[in-house]
This record gives sequence, C-alpha cells and structure tokens, in this order.
Amino acid sequence: MKKLAIVLLFGSASIAASELSLPLQLLLEQPSMNQMLAEDRENLVQVNQVGNHNQAILLQAGGKGNAIALTQTGWRNLADVAQIGNKNQSFVNQKGKNNEVYIRQEGNENDLNILQDGDNLLVEYNQFGQGKSDRVQQKGQGGVFIKNDYAPGNGVRVNTFNQHTTGGTVIVNHY
Repeated sequence: MKKLAIVLLFGSASIAASELSLPLQLLLEQPSMNQMLAEDRENLVQVNQVGNHNQAILLQAGGKGNAIALTQTGWRNLADVAQIGNKNQSFVNQKGKNNEVYIRQEGNENDLNILQDGDNLLVEYNQFGQGKSDRVQQKGQGGVFIKNDYAPGNGVRVNTFNQHTTGGTVIVNHY
C-alpha cells in the first residue's frame, strides 16, 4: 500500500510539472504575427488593452490569412472590426478616452492602419474590394473621420489621411 501511494504521488508531481512547463514553452516559442501570416495560417487576432472599460468587438469570417492587431490605452475606447475575405489586415492603436473605431473590410488583401491619439475621436471605415491600403492618423479632440470605399480597386496604392483637429469632420466617399 505505501509503495502505491508513493508511485501516485510521484506520478502526480510529474504530470503537474509537465502541464506547467508546456504553456510556458509555447509562450516562449510563439511566432510573431508576420511569421504566422507568412505560414498561411488561419485568421489571427492580437489585442492589448491598458486602462479601464476598453472594448473590442472583432469578427473574422469567410476566409483565412486575416489579421487584426488592436492596442487600446486609456479609458472607454471602443474598436469594432469585421473582416470578410482573405488576407485582410487591420491595425488599430487608440490612445486617450472615449475614442471609437468601426471598420468593415470585405474583399481580399486590404490593409488598414488607424492611429487615434486624443479624446472623443471617431473613425468609421468601410473598405470593400481588392488590394487597398490606407493609413489614418487622427489626433486632437472630438474629430470625426468617415471613409466609404466601395470602388473595385485592384491596386497597391496607399492613401494616407492625417486629421489634427478639435471638433472637425472629414467624410470621404470613393465609388
């Protein structure tokens, strides 16, 4: 009987050690987002939130190779990102409080980078088609930036929008 108890104790300790070391090993060996995309993996999401009451609503459907990287620093920031298609990328960085980003990407190989730095900023972005690449930098207080891009687009053209404002509104419609 004693021998059996010792064996079970030793077996339990061995199992506990391997269960602990496997997640640590996987964490240390985790590839970067670019490495995973290069390996043609399924869809990827990376979220970093620092602060209080930040929200992320993320949807990836109907394809693979999509990536969302979201960083929220501050208070009550909201990011709502939907990707439908293949190899779409959305990178969002929100700093401040009460900032909102709404993104809808449909198509393939679209790329979007958004930086919000300030308070009460709003970006609404609808990106449809193929191979579009846009950058939005929004700084200040109370700015609104809306882009509706429904043109077919099969290019690698990069559009850059910089909005430094207090209460200004920019609306871009591309058909």
